[in-house]
Amino acid sequence: MLSESHSIETSDGYLLSIHRIVPNSIPKVKKPPCFLIHGVIESSLEYLQLQEDSLPFVLSDNGFDVYLGNARGNQYTSHRKFNKNSSEFWDFGWHEIGVYDLPPMIDYILNFTGFEKLFFIGFSQGATVGMVLLSMLPEYNQKIEQVHLTGPAVFMNHFPNPVLKFHGRQIVELFTEHNMVNLTAVRNTFQPFMQDFCHKTKPLKLLPCIILEFMIVGGNIYKFEADLRALRNFLNVFTPYTSKKQLLHFIQLMHSRKFHLYDFGVENVKKYGTINPPDYQLKLVDAPVYIYCAGQDGFAERRDVETLRDSIPNVKNFRLIKNFNHYDFEGSRRAKDEVYLPMVNFMNSATTAKEVLNTNGRKPKFWWNKFMLTSWKQKKRQEPTANERDQLGSIETDTDRKGPTGIHRNRQEQTGTERNRQEQIGTDRNRQEQTGIDRNRQE
Repeated sequence: MLSESHSIETSDGYLLSIHRIVPNSIPKVKKPPCFLIHGVIESSLEYLQLQEDSLPFVLSDNGFDVYLGNARGNQYTSHRKFNKNSSEFWDFGWHEIGVYDLPPMIDYILNFTGFEKLFFIGFSQGATVGMVLLSMLPEYNQKIEQVHLTGPAVFMNHFPNPVLKFHGRQIVELFTEHNMVNLTAVRNTFQPFMQDFCHKTKPLKLLPCIILEFMIVGGNIYKFEADLRALRNFLNVFTPYTSKKQLLHFIQLMHSRKFHLYDFGVENVKKYGTINPPDYQLKLVDAPVYIYCAGQDGFAERRDVETLRDSIPNVKNFRLIKNFNHYDFEGSRRAKDEVYLPMVNFMNSATTAKEVLNTNGRKPKFWWNKFMLTSWKQKKRQEPTANERDQLGSIETDTDRKGPTGIHRNRQEQTGTERNRQEQIGTDRNRQEQTGIDRNRQE
C-alpha cells in the first residue's frame, strides 16, 4: 500500500498534514478523490483501527484515491508562530476548523488531483465541521460530489449522558490549562485497563471492558460489536488533548436545542450584533448528503440525527444501523458490511466521475510504511509469467534489462516474422497458380 504525506497552511497560520493512501489498482474510470476528516480528540490514525477492514483501505481497494485530513490541535499539526504550550495556539473551536481548516485542504486535494469535486466523509465532529463549512461557505457545496456523515454530532438536545450534559463544563475546566484540555492522565489510567481486560480469552475480565465502552459511547450491553483488537488500540492512537472551546461548544448545543455558533455570552452583541448566537443555516447545504445513524449512539442520539436529516434539503439516504454505538463506526466488526460497503456503492453511483490523469511530478513523502513502497516496487518489476515466456518465444536474460519495453519489442519482432511467413506463403501460392495456367496453355 503506497501512501504519502502532504502539508498545507491555513490563512491563520496553522500547518496541517494530509495523509494520502494511493489506490491499489487503477480503475477504468478514475473516480473523484475521497476526503476523510476525524472526530474530536482524534487524528487521521483513528480511521485505521480496523486495519485492513478500515474505511480508508476499503475505499482504496475499490479504486478510490483517499486523503485523510488532520484538524488543528492533534499530533500532525502545528502553527507557524505559536507553540502548543501557548494559550494562543488553543484559542479555537470546531467553528474555526470548519471555516479555516477544511477549505484549504479541499482546495489542495482538488488542485492536486485535477478534479472539480470530491467525496466528503466526516465522523462525529468531522460531520459537525462539514456542516459548518457548507452552511458558512455555501460555494463549497459545488466542490462536493457527495457528503457522507457517520455518527454526526450536530444537534445535541437529546445527549444521553447526564453527567457530561449537566456537569460537562466543570469537568472541562478541571482538565483545562492555557485553553487546552489535557486528558493525558485519563489515557494513562485507562490504557493498562483496556490492554488487560479487552480479551476474548479472559471472559470474566471482558465484562468490565464491555461496561466501560457502554458508559462512554453507548450501545447494547448484551450485544458487544466492537473489534477487541481496535478497542485495545484505541487509546494508543487517541489524541489526549483538545481545545477548551471545542468541548464547551458541544455542551452549549446540549442545552440550546439548536445548531448555532459559539455563545460568547455578553460578548455576542460585539461578535454577532445579536444577544444570542446566530444559527448555522443548514438550508444552504445543497450537496447530496448521506447520513449513517447508530441506533445505540451515546453521542449522536437517534432523534438528534433525525433532526439533522429534516433540516438539510438534499438528503439522499438515511441509514439506521441497529445495535450500533458511536465507536462502532470506526471499531466494529460489522462496520465494513453495514457502513463502508454501502458507502462505496453510493459513491460508485455518482454520475460525474471523470477520467483525469494526475500529472503532478512531485516526489512524495511516505507516511504509512516504507515496506509498502518496497512491495509495490517489487510488484512493478515482476518477471513475465511462464505463459508470457512461451508466447514470446526467444526471450532470454536480456528481457530483464529491457523490461516491459523489451517485451513489447520482442512481440513486435515476432509479429513481423509471422507477417513475413504469411507473405512467403502467399508468394508460393501465386507461383503454383501461375504454373497451372502455363500447363493449360501448353495443352
